[in-house]
Amino acid sequence: MFKKFFSQSTPAQQVDPFRYERLQPGSIRLLKILTHDTDPDVVTCELAHFEFPNCPPYTTLSYTWGSPRQIANITVNGRALKVRKNLLAFLRQAARSNEDPARLF
Repeated sequence: MFKKFFSQSTPAQQVDPFRYERLQPGSIRLLKILTHDTDPDVVTCELAHFEFPNCPPYTTLSYTWGSPRQIANITVNGRALKVRKNLLAFLRQAARSNEDPARLF
């Protein structure tokens, strides 16, 4: 079910900045990590909206930790998004720890 909502993206350094789309009432955003073993330094993700009662299984992450001065880029929906380096490290680890791509709320 989750695969039909997502497609491959390109590396962050080659793309425009990411912009969030407005959420509709009763929906959530889920991030799917697409990083592959061929290039573990690049984190590529896709973000999709789902109606809350009909969304696929996901894991939640409360994220406000780390220095705001230590920034890295990931790719989300084919666009560059700046994140803190500790979140980048988490996304890399999450991608390696699952057979299916990780989905995060």
